[in-house]
Amino acid sequence: MTELPSIKDRAGIIKFLQLSAKDNMIFKWNRWRNENIRYNINLSGGDFSRLDLSDANLVDVNLDQANFSTSRLYGVKIYNSSLRNANFHNANISDSIFSNSNLLSANLRGIYARSTKFTDANLQGVSLSAADLLGADLSNAKLNRADFYNTNLTNVKMRGADLTGANFNGATLRKADLKNSKLHQVSFYQADLNGANLNYADIKQCNFYQVELNNIEIDPIMLEEIKGMKN
Repeated sequence: MTELPSIKDRAGIIKFLQLSAKDNMIFKWNRWRNENIRYNINLSGGDFSRLDLSDANLVDVNLDQANFSTSRLYGVKIYNSSLRNANFHNANISDSIFSNSNLLSANLRGIYARSTKFTDANLQGVSLSAADLLGADLSNAKLNRADFYNTNLTNVKMRGADLTGANFNGATLRKADLKNSKLHQVSFYQADLNGANLNYADIKQCNFYQVELNNIEIDPIMLEEIKGMKN
C-alpha cells in the first residue's frame, strides 16, 4: 500500500502520483488531491513520462519543467496550473482542460489534443508543430510566436486569441474559427484555410503566399486584400 505523502514533501508527492499512475489507481491521487484541495501543490521538475495519467486532477498545481513526454493524459483537469517549460512531446492530452494555465515556452510538439480546451491560457512561444488539435478550443489564448508548422487545426476555435508572430506554415485550418483574433505578422505559407472564419481578424503584414482560401468567412474588401498577399 502506497503511503500518503505529507503536503510539504515535494519528492514524496511526485512519487505518489507516479505510483498511482503505474498501478492504474489514479483515483487514489484524486482522492488525496481533493482532501488537500486548499493547498498549492508543487510537482515542478517531476518525471511523468510514459505514464497513463488519464482523468487525473492536476488543478492549481505547479508543474513547471515537468516531463509528460509520450504520456496519456486523456480527460485530465489541469486548469489554473503553471506549466512553464513543461515537456508534452508526443503526449495524448485529448479532451483535457488546460484553461487559464501558464504554458509559457512549453514543448507541445506532436501532441494529440483533440477537443482539448486551452481557453484563456498562456501559450506564448510554445512549439505545437506536427500536432493534432482537431476541434480544440484556444479562444482568448495568448499564442504570440507559437509554432503550428504542419499542424492539424481543423475546426479549432481561436476567437479573440492573440496570435501575433505565430507560424502556421503548412498547417490545416479547415473551418477554423479565427474571428476577432490578432494575426499581426502571422505566416500562413502553404496553409489550408478553406472554410475558415476570419471576420474582424487583424491581418496586418500577414503572409498568405500559396494559401488555400475557398469559402472563407470574411469581409469582401479584406478578402481582396488577402488575395493580394498571396502573390
